[in-house]
Amino acid sequence: MERGGRGYPLCRFCNEEVPSARRTFCSDACVHEHRIRTQGSYVRKCLLVRDGGQCAECGVDAAGLYKRARAAWICGGSVVAKREAVALEMVGTPFEGKIPTKGMTRRPTQGKFWHADHIVPVVRGGGQCSLKNYRTLCVPCHAAATRRLAGERAAERARAAASATVASDSVAGTGAVVVKKKRGRPRKVEDR
Repeated sequence: MERGGRGYPLCRFCNEEVPSARRTFCSDACVHEHRIRTQGSYVRKCLLVRDGGQCAECGVDAAGLYKRARAAWICGGSVVAKREAVALEMVGTPFEGKIPTKGMTRRPTQGKFWHADHIVPVVRGGGQCSLKNYRTLCVPCHAAATRRLAGERAAERARAAASATVASDSVAGTGAVVVKKKRGRPRKVEDR
């Protein structure tokens, strides 16, 4: 472990010297920030406290629906009856027909109802972030947001491939060796 000028270890989060009463973090705030960046379950707990399980997109109380579904599961008899009870609780909500109750063999979990979503996606630099870059999304809204992002990324890749082809075609006739991209794999093409 690295040490500061006075010989004390440096905080794992902020690199300040750790007071003698502590070991690896200088404060509870640094512990909190470190846990947010490294523990998904801790992020979910913090979001539940901050947002109360309410979806940032559609406003549905996903945590409340989870509690209703869990109560329905506990009160049911057979596994089939429990599945039907959970499905009935979802009628008239964004989850209707979207919670896979058919294969459900154990009680519902919160992860089937709400997710912690990065506002700035990880693929666009939003990883290792504070709680400010997280939002609560119900599962249907999170699936829709993921589909939108996947569509945007596919369009970006298509535009990049088209511009790579145009750029390589523009040097045709010069006798230069160019790299042309096809389906993400570069290949050398000689001008003839």
